Amino acid sequence: MSIRGIRTIFFAKEKVAVSSDVVLVGAQNKMLDPLKLSELDNFFVIKESEEQYN
Repeated sequence: MSIRGIRTIFFAKEKVAVSSDVVLVGAQNKMLDPLKLSELDNFFVIKESEEQYN
């Protein structure tokens, strides 16, 4: 994932209400690894499937 993609997701999180979650569903490691390295994974709810979130 490029820095532009990470930035887009981060800005999406900033735009939603404070009590709302931005959920990343089915994200692959090539997307999750940069988020974890930059510690941005703490800003999102990360689930493997929609069923896990519901």
